[in-house]
Amino acid sequence: MKNDRRRLGGALWRDGELRRKKWERPSASNREMTGLQLYLAIGVPMLFNAVLAGILIAYINSKVDGVNSRIDSLNQRLDDLRDLWRAELRRVEEVLDARLKHLEER
Repeated sequence: MKNDRRRLGGALWRDGELRRKKWERPSASNREMTGLQLYLAIGVPMLFNAVLAGILIAYINSKVDGVNSRIDSLNQRLDDLRDLWRAELRRVEEVLDARLKHLEER
């Protein structure tokens, strides 16, 4: 019994006939893609790319927000330095005015 079985890429049958399973050799009617298969073949990569683009945009947005906060702190520091400069300049002007007034009184 075991000698009359053959294996030629299909299923083993006692009579030696080669029989293939449905998925090994599709018929002409099964070769066309269904609408669902097309939607999945096109839609899944599009959704994947959309998710990756969203993640990339969120990452870039967070980096831009970080740069904006650093620029805001730099602007605050420059405003403080400008105020300090004006205060020092006012003090120097007062000292020079006092000296000039003292020289004029002489």
